[in-house]
Formats: sequence, C-alpha cells, structure tokens
Amino acid sequence: GSWPRISFLRELRSRSSAGAGSRAAMFEAAVAFPEFPALQRRRPGNLAASPVADFASGSGSAAIGPKALDGIFCFGADPEESLAKASAAKGADDRRAQVLGMLKAADALAESGRLPEAGEEVQAAARASQEMRFEEGRAGALVVMAKIIALQGSLSTAEQLDEALDLAAEAQEKFQKFGSKRCEAAALLALAAVRHALKQYDEGDSAAKEA
Repeated sequence: GSWPRISFLRELRSRSSAGAGSRAAMFEAAVAFPEFPALQRRRPGNLAASPVADFASGSGSAAIGPKALDGIFCFGADPEESLAKASAAKGADDRRAQVLGMLKAADALAESGRLPEAGEEVQAAARASQEMRFEEGRAGALVVMAKIIALQGSLSTAEQLDEALDLAAEAQEKFQKFGSKRCEAAALLALAAVRHALKQYDEGDSAAKEA
C-alpha cells in the first residue's frame, strides 16, 4: 500500500521536547510512532564493498559479541545473498539473533532501493530491541533509520536530516563501546550519506574516510 507523506522524526522531536529529554527517549518515540515518511526507490552508491560475516548460528545461549554484530550490515554485498542470511537469522531461537536478522534484511532492502520494506523491517527490529532492552539492536536500528532518511532524497526535509545526524552519531558512539569496528564504520557511512544529503560535502567525505 501507499505510505503517507508524514514525518516520524517530527513526532520524535515533539515528544522529546515534551519532557522525554534524551536521544534514548527519542528512540523510544520512534518505536512507538507507526510510520515512516513516504519513501522513493533509490540505490545507494557510496557504500564500500566488504565481506559479510554469517551470524545466523541459531544458538539461544551464545553471547552477542562484536563478531556477531559485524554481520549486520551489507557493505555492498549481493542483496539476495544478504537477505538469505537475514532469513536464516530471523529463524533462530535466540531473539537477539532474530533482531540482527531483521536489521540485516532492512539494510539489504535499503541497498536495493526497497525503502518501504526496509522501513517495516527496521521498525520491527526497533520494537523488539526496545522490549528486550537489547542495546546492540537499538544501535543497529538507528543506523538503518538514518540511512533510509538519507536515501529518501527530496522527500527528507532539512529538519529530518538534522535528526538523522543525531541518530547516526549516537549509533557510532554505541558501536565504538560495543567494540564492533564494522558496525561503527556502517554508522559513519550513514553519517556521511546524511551529510551529503545536506550538501555538507567536506564533512561527509571526512566521515566516509574515517569509516
């Protein structure tokens, strides 16, 4: 179906300014808000290609460490292959692995230009992460949300893009603490994409080089 031309980020700002206060509260508002803006098909062109780890072990007891997190993002890998790995992870017993699978699917769909489907996947991952207090999943969702906003082109306002900068920066800080270099790089690339969308080309190039 069609996606209404509305802004979940504007809703985030209004809820946050009403007393929620922090970026964590802003994320919670994003989970509660049911829809992204209208999305257009567009293929990202500035993501570097690199191997993608297969984190779909299906184990319900294994810890989620940097190696597992490193498999979330596609970095230009074949989208169909990434979607197959995501499907395997979504079928795991561990709910955290399921969330990582949703995030991988969202990232692959975004790279394929299937932005409405990517939005559905990332919101499902965000809700599950919120329920479980799964911080790694929350950080991954922030990256994909920022990427989708950057890829919307003219449908994203300057205000929305400014909010996306906060999402990507927050995710980069979190993944740095989690010890996942690849996820930190994905956050920096999302930040670079948003900077370019804002025509802040020097800052965008700097973030891409840091990634």
